[in-house]
Amino acid sequence: MHEFTCAHRTLPFGTLLKITNIFNNKSTFCVVNDRGPFMMLRSLDVSFAAARVLDMISLGISAVRIEYIGANFAYMSKIKSFLHEHTFIINPPE
Repeated sequence: MHEFTCAHRTLPFGTLLKITNIFNNKSTFCVVNDRGPFMMLRSLDVSFAAARVLDMISLGISAVRIEYIGANFAYMSKIKSFLHEHTFIINPPE
């Protein structure tokens, strides 16, 4: 919520994007860390922190330009170390 992150349906986790609100030309950088949005006609969900910078809190949505910047390898290494440090138990559905 307070990090500069976003959700995208297909881009790999750790992808760094520049997002620009085309109505006011405000922009920020976000890292893809989730899947979504699951509503038609929306290609990206941004965190509250990113939405605040883009000045889209009041409307909740905006038209934006999305630019691929690259992969955030620091983010990817955090995920890798987290997975190595924790044990997960996955139960099959009954």
